[in-house]
Amino acid sequence: MYMKPIKAYGYIRISRDEDNKKESIESQRRIVQSYADERGIKLIDIFADNNVSGYIFERPELSKLQKLIDAGEVDVLIAKDLSRIGRNNALTILFVKYLARNNVRLLLKNDNYDSDDGDDTMIGIKTWINEMYITDLSKKIKSSLKQKQKDGIVIVPHYGYMKDPNNKNKTIIDDEVADVVRLIFKLYIEGYGCKKIAQYLNEHKIDTPIMHKIKKFGYKGKPTWDRKELWYETSIRRILHNDAYIGTLRCGVTKLTEMKGDKINVPENEQIIHENFLPKIISKEDFDLVSTLSKSRYDNNIRAKNEKIHKYAGILKCGDCGKGFVARRHTNHDGTKKITYVCASFHRYGSQLCSGHRIFEDDLDELVSNEILDLIDDAKINLQVIDDAIKEKQDHKKDYDKQIEFLKRNIYNKREELKSYLRQQAKGIITEDIFEELAAEVNSDIEKYQLQLKSLESSKEYKEKERDKIIKTIDVLRDIVLRRKFTNSDMTMLLDKITITNSGAMGKYGNPKLDLEITWNGDFSFQNIP
Repeated sequence: MYMKPIKAYGYIRISRDEDNKKESIESQRRIVQSYADERGIKLIDIFADNNVSGYIFERPELSKLQKLIDAGEVDVLIAKDLSRIGRNNALTILFVKYLARNNVRLLLKNDNYDSDDGDDTMIGIKTWINEMYITDLSKKIKSSLKQKQKDGIVIVPHYGYMKDPNNKNKTIIDDEVADVVRLIFKLYIEGYGCKKIAQYLNEHKIDTPIMHKIKKFGYKGKPTWDRKELWYETSIRRILHNDAYIGTLRCGVTKLTEMKGDKINVPENEQIIHENFLPKIISKEDFDLVSTLSKSRYDNNIRAKNEKIHKYAGILKCGDCGKGFVARRHTNHDGTKKITYVCASFHRYGSQLCSGHRIFEDDLDELVSNEILDLIDDAKINLQVIDDAIKEKQDHKKDYDKQIEFLKRNIYNKREELKSYLRQQAKGIITEDIFEELAAEVNSDIEKYQLQLKSLESSKEYKEKERDKIIKTIDVLRDIVLRRKFTNSDMTMLLDKITITNSGAMGKYGNPKLDLEITWNGDFSFQNIP
């Protein structure tokens, strides 16, 4: 029994993943306090790390305890057992040695261990057993998690979704914030950048994902998270590129390099992907458009700054120097304002590198409007060509069906012929060399008939798909024309680029004439289909 005052502390820790769920942090507190009382030791304090893994040693309360040890303010440390100190073999041994170097006596009730007794034989064995326990437990948890991922069970729903209160294995749309997700996509399509969208949400006092979880679901969050109430452009960008909003559930997107180690991304071909699994918040068309806009803005180094992105940003290219164009606001004599696009080389370095190539946005709008109308006419011509081709197939349906039946029958007969040759070889009527020669000829015929059959069967399906695509394209073009107001998303969707070149001739007001060449994106570039 200790006769003089000593500086004694207790340490308790529990992890709901690692430890018996029946044990609580308070039951450990009682065990440590009772053990200290039995030995006549008065504890100054008991440090408690609640729901913290023993595999890591960066723990809030343990860190406080270590500061006291470093300051020489601890003589005795009491814990329930060695696994409370840690479950990492190497780190736990190092911590025990750290206590010894600082003259701290370690008492472990359940292990019947007293460092003053000088017998540390059990320390190495105990730490090894404790680590094996958590390693085995980690494997079991990973295996269980992997199966849940394969079954499509959502562990932590994305922002905009929540667990169904009536079925914890089902994910439903969180109506309170789904409209925020839709708003983010809408603003981006309208020309706002990620930083500007974040600013808009902050100005309108819209809760961030973490604040929504805290308020609605009682989520605790991490103590190290600062400024949880603010939206940032990174969180906006993460939402815009998350295909969960079009129904895709991705599992196993990241993994740990080791137990409690660094998190790394997993290649897509190793992820578990369930398409059309979640209820959709965003349409596939809008998601794809955002992806296209994002790539275009990145490739062309477009920044929204404090206003919307100009409608032709990233679209205009100088045919003389190869650079893009810069949008400038122009004020007329009557006070009206117009937007002018100028070659970026001229804007930055003057006429020594390139000429101005100035063009008004209104003139571009008129040009593109007329080209869209021509494009609609081309689409209608293609549509008529396809309709005529489909009608011709229908008019000759009997002949068409006969061709298919003829090819299927030939394939069947050839397969039967191959079986016959196989039986003859088995009976010794023909040699193996002769069989292989005959089989090669038959398989060649079968492959030829199958290709012809596939061509016939896919011909009609291809034309019908093309027909649907053209109808959809015409609808998109008409909608853009009827709105009479283009956006950057419209132009990015329609146009690959508009190349502007100095023709060498002079136009009105002594300005050089410009040659403009429009290059449409793939779906909007029509060629007559025979």
